[in-house]
Amino acid sequence: MKLLVFSFLVCLHVSVYSQGLQLNSYASDFKKNNVHSRFCKEIRLVNGTADSIYISKGEFNEEGLITKFTAFFAGKRRLFEERFEYNSSKWPVKSYVSHAFHQWEELELQHVYDEKGTLTARVCPIEIRNFWTKEEYIYDSSGRMIKCIRYHHQDGAYHSQESEEYSATIHSGENTPTYIHDHRGLLVNQQIHGGDGTSKSFLFFEYQ
Repeated sequence: MKLLVFSFLVCLHVSVYSQGLQLNSYASDFKKNNVHSRFCKEIRLVNGTADSIYISKGEFNEEGLITKFTAFFAGKRRLFEERFEYNSSKWPVKSYVSHAFHQWEELELQHVYDEKGTLTARVCPIEIRNFWTKEEYIYDSSGRMIKCIRYHHQDGAYHSQESEEYSATIHSGENTPTYIHDHRGLLVNQQIHGGDGTSKSFLFFEYQ
């Protein structure tokens, strides 16, 4: 029973808000402000007590593009790392994952493109515990990623595991009750709401 509970907690803290490639939507902001890395920490209130955990770390190149994404679980231990490579047009052409539940052996992820050459999905060639087998991307008319859907593979088919929708408000730098930015326009605090609309946690972002 303890093992099952532990597995659930790992999924809870690292599968949601993981972003990854979506962070490239803010590449110009990261480049302008000379951002090299960003930590994400979640703070939950449990019975009046604040419980915090580091969720992820993104590392960026001189163009503000993400080159490495690390997901953490309890005690800031690494769960997995993704690595990204780009072409001269600053478009991701290769990506890799190494995972604690695959002995940190690096695997190349398969990229899927549409007829326009837009990256529509990435596929993990094998099944790894606590990692998606397919990640699908949806863009708006301007080419900005607005949704990511993650799937697991079972009985010969892909089944939706979770999805994230991304608000343009985050990129604008304008403060709202949900998104708070610093003087540089970088997101520093995001409020997460539960299914009933009430606040369930906060995300804090630290930049270096």
